[in-house]
Amino acid sequence: MYSTFEASPPRLKQQHSYIESATFISKLTFGWATPLVALTKKRLLATDDLSYPWHVDDKIKAAFTLAFEKHASLWKAFATTHGIQFSLFAFAQVVIVACRLYGPAYVLGQLMQSVNAPAFDMVHVFWLVLSLYALLVVKAFLETHVDFAADMLGAQFDALLHSMILEKSLHRRTKTSHIERYLDKNAASSVAAFPRSVMGLWGSFLQLGVIVWFYFQLVGSSIFVGLAAIVALVVLRTYVAMVAANVRAKTTSLSVQRLASISELFATIQTIKMAALEEKFLTAVHRLRDIEVDSMWQFSCYITAWTVLMQCTPIVGLLVVILTGTTWLDETLSVVTIFTALALLDILRASIIDGATAIKLTFEALGCIHALERVLVVEKAASSLAQPDALPISNEPKNSHVAISIQNATFGWTADQPLFQDLELEIYRGEFVVLYGSDGQGKSSLCSFLLNETLKTRGTVHVAGRVAYVAQAPWIQQASIRDNILFGQPYDRLKYQRVLDACGLTQEIALFPSGDRAEVGSNGVSLTPDQITRLSLARAGYSDADIYILDSPLASIDPSKVDAIFKSYFLGLLKQKTIVLVSNDDKIVTSEDVNRTFLVQDGTLVETTYDTLTDVASTALTSTAERRTSSSASSTTPSSTTSSFFEALGFTPRALDGFNDEAVEAYTGRWSAFSATFAYGKAFGGRTVIVIVLFASAAVQGAKLYTDIWLSEWDAEAETPQSLASYSWIIFWRCFFLALHSVLVFSYGSSASQFLFRTALETLVRAPMRYFDATPVDHILARFRDDIAACDLILPAAFARLLLETSSLGLSVVVLFVFSGWLSWAIGIPLLVLYIRFVPSLFVAPTLTRMQSTTQTALSQLTREATQGSVTIRAFGSPSINHIRHSHRSLLDRSCSAKVISSGVNQFVQLRVQLMGHTMVFVFLLASMSQHESIGAGLMGLLISYALTIPTLLATLPMVWSRFNSQLHSSDRLLELTHVENEGGRGFSTYESWPTEGRIWFQNVSFRYTRHEPLALRNITFNIRGAEKIALVGARGAGKSTVAMAQFRINELASGSIKIDGINIATLGLKALRSNLAFVPQVPVLFRGTVRHYLDPLDEYKDDAIWTTLRKLQVDSLVGRMEHKLLELVEDVEGAFNASERLKLCLAGALLREAKIVVLDEITTGLDDQADQFLLRIVRDEFASSTVLTIAHRLDTVLDCDRIIVLDRGELVQIETPQVLLAQRSGVFFDLVTREASP
Repeated sequence: MYSTFEASPPRLKQQHSYIESATFISKLTFGWATPLVALTKKRLLATDDLSYPWHVDDKIKAAFTLAFEKHASLWKAFATTHGIQFSLFAFAQVVIVACRLYGPAYVLGQLMQSVNAPAFDMVHVFWLVLSLYALLVVKAFLETHVDFAADMLGAQFDALLHSMILEKSLHRRTKTSHIERYLDKNAASSVAAFPRSVMGLWGSFLQLGVIVWFYFQLVGSSIFVGLAAIVALVVLRTYVAMVAANVRAKTTSLSVQRLASISELFATIQTIKMAALEEKFLTAVHRLRDIEVDSMWQFSCYITAWTVLMQCTPIVGLLVVILTGTTWLDETLSVVTIFTALALLDILRASIIDGATAIKLTFEALGCIHALERVLVVEKAASSLAQPDALPISNEPKNSHVAISIQNATFGWTADQPLFQDLELEIYRGEFVVLYGSDGQGKSSLCSFLLNETLKTRGTVHVAGRVAYVAQAPWIQQASIRDNILFGQPYDRLKYQRVLDACGLTQEIALFPSGDRAEVGSNGVSLTPDQITRLSLARAGYSDADIYILDSPLASIDPSKVDAIFKSYFLGLLKQKTIVLVSNDDKIVTSEDVNRTFLVQDGTLVETTYDTLTDVASTALTSTAERRTSSSASSTTPSSTTSSFFEALGFTPRALDGFNDEAVEAYTGRWSAFSATFAYGKAFGGRTVIVIVLFASAAVQGAKLYTDIWLSEWDAEAETPQSLASYSWIIFWRCFFLALHSVLVFSYGSSASQFLFRTALETLVRAPMRYFDATPVDHILARFRDDIAACDLILPAAFARLLLETSSLGLSVVVLFVFSGWLSWAIGIPLLVLYIRFVPSLFVAPTLTRMQSTTQTALSQLTREATQGSVTIRAFGSPSINHIRHSHRSLLDRSCSAKVISSGVNQFVQLRVQLMGHTMVFVFLLASMSQHESIGAGLMGLLISYALTIPTLLATLPMVWSRFNSQLHSSDRLLELTHVENEGGRGFSTYESWPTEGRIWFQNVSFRYTRHEPLALRNITFNIRGAEKIALVGARGAGKSTVAMAQFRINELASGSIKIDGINIATLGLKALRSNLAFVPQVPVLFRGTVRHYLDPLDEYKDDAIWTTLRKLQVDSLVGRMEHKLLELVEDVEGAFNASERLKLCLAGALLREAKIVVLDEITTGLDDQADQFLLRIVRDEFASSTVLTIAHRLDTVLDCDRIIVLDRGELVQIETPQVLLAQRSGVFFDLVTREASP
């Protein structure tokens, strides 16, 4: 037995609660939501505006835990603890169904019979209408309160599950893949909707059974033929849906391919811009997009067929009933029976649709619940190792000076396969211990054993003191830099500053606009692996623990910073602390500052001395040069080029601080909604297209009205097969206009989406690099994934439904006003005005829905982070665990608050809209009855049936508009992308032979990356002769890469000018400029496509020229061994190219183009001596007639250059030959050489 929930952390004092302070009348009418609705009209709502009305108390937690342990089933536990509420809901559904069917099943027929009666009894009619109104009001109150109670129950269930998931994340040792899948599927939303889904399922089937019974009473056995026809249409509709699903799967696959191409485009946008390949990539993306649109058109055709079948099912079912009853069974169907059957058919259709939806949602929720059960039934791991604040396992350690003691221990990840056997180890307080060894020997497993993350089968272990841990894959939270470092501890300014200085973070954090308040994580500022590791070290250092277990942190740190971090952090900040460090760096393992070293090999732990280290260094240790090699060659993804470029500048490309898509979506002001609608209308095709679509909507409603008028004139004795055939044709045309309307909307919607896609993509590709510096690539991809998907199908579908629902409501209101007399005008118009004035209040619901989504996302993000970083959290002990619990509880409060308040506001809106609709029904019915002398029974049935649809239409229209308005944000965001700043013209050069020599002249050049940042270059002036070989050197952030990038006009100059062969490059088109320059990055990117496409993306050269170039670089044999030679797909053989071969292929492209100016970004980093010398010879011999600028990080590679340009903090400090600079024996260059040569 175990306790699922830990003791709840102390809750913050709650602010004013809308619900708890409300009176009975306010709760009954949801009047407590009025302040929120009023506040929405003034400003945008924030999560602080939502007071938390209740929380899951400990009694419910305890009862749920006991039930779960007893049944090992979540839904059974929920049913056990909340069975009474479900029973009350079930009974309430019976009453709701009875109230809903009272009008069409009983009152409709009674009123029509009263009109046909010889003596019209107005009193009887009045009481009928009044009883209908009373029951509809009861239904409105009961339905909204049942839905609200079910939502509260769902929020409670969701809170219980999230708390259980967090506890399992913090205590489980096994894999967390089930939890990850649960969070990735956003299952919490479906689980929260579980009570409403179950209630909807019960209500739909109950209503379906009652309607079938009524039908049998009305039309006899012909109902079974009608039901058979309905079932046949449902089966056909299901088949169409299955075919549509297959087409959709194909479309989704095409969308993934298109998105992959866009991802490659923007991940390598700098390389693409520098090679002037934008048009080439745009053409490839547009080709994939066109194929996707063709598939999407097929899908929309199937959706149109499905929609027509769904909408026409009731009327076709009625037609079959009429034909069966009048033609085959010779039954007499009165007009009363016809209209009663028609009214019930509408409800029957709704029941079938709602029931199918409820089944889908219920099974989705049950699937998520069952997936969670596989995780939650696992027992808490019984701790065999003391937590820092608990008693040690060995209650009486042999020596009080021992920090870690392992005696005769056998452990591993499974009991039958131990990694270490009979292990003995003692580490004294204050010792600096290093573990080294080859990969896979168990160094990380030994660290996990010390943290109690493995299974111990024998022996004892003692860890005396508080532990801090840094994992091999460092873990950070979606939070500010400061919060990541503090990790729940109080802020101490002096201590905090010492930690930042020791980790080398002070200057880098200062570059962020928000400083250490900048948010990091998946949706925040982008950090390099080096920065993430140092941030994790800072968190460990700030904890001021007794024992530090650090699993290979130095392997992820920039090699140029390792020595400084080792001295300031390990030998400074952690001095006198017990340190267990995993490292294969030979300089660290052999350092005199390390007290003891242990070789981990073949399940054993061997303590080594300096003499024995020399024997194993060749196999177990990594030299400094090798560390540089692995660091530079390990990342070959497309984004690595961009990151290495910015790393060379000394700062990280940042996201917009606090940027969140949900914050963009939260803006729902009235002006924004209408302006977005207007903008989408222009993209949709303008006024002409809108008029055509509106005409199609009017045609649909006209056909519906004509059908109903035909039925109102029904005469069972006078009807002939010819008249029934005419009725069948009317139904056909009604279905035809519905299909036409759907096809038009999807067709023009697809055109609008294609217009937005092309315009946004082409605008972004031509945006300056500073836009990409400030905008995360994930944000851009989200626009071309989520927003384009919404504009492709969801937005047109929402628009189509909005048109149909609006025109249907308009038709009902017009018909009732025309035929109901003066009373409907006197009372109905004020009610309509009141409804229209109330419409702005309806937009608070979308705002709350987005806020609910935001809080749910934040909650899932924290749970996911706790799952992924559970080992780190547990290692820091109870304070960190309680910190995570407290953060989780706070987010859980906000999430539950958003769910409950959102549901309450929705019910606030629904109740008032339904009451308005029911009041309008009451008025219209009374008005119609007052005109009984001039209105026949058939027309009366038409008016009554139209009147009964008004409450549903009034309640549905705001939700339909809200959905349309919500989807409009997608088109609005895409339209925003079309207004992004353009980087400049793309025109070709008017100088046909330019450049001819490659002369470069910088004249007082100043350069900055964004308008608000300080200058990266300041008044740089120098001349470079044609074919001269120049090296750019300087410390990190000195401006080396900036000088090179300025020539490509990646961003425009702040001042000054750059001339190439006497031509100011500012006067040239970007394509004309960049296509005549060549850039070879340190880590070349292999674009998707063939080898030939990579070398010659514009198809300008013959195969012979390409093979000649490959032979010069000695990669012809490599390509020749491939099955398809030059046509081999690069993505299929990516593993066949090592770092050297990738560089050679990139150099081949520059050599093939015979570029007069070539920029090389330290291409020899990470290569062996042979490859190093070969590439240097290629540059010297094959690019003899080209001007070559080498961005140099290793100074031993620049000695063959003609001259060296030395930069310091964006300023030119030296420019001379290598020999002169070395002979000066002073200066920046000499200092750099001396520093690199020092051990």
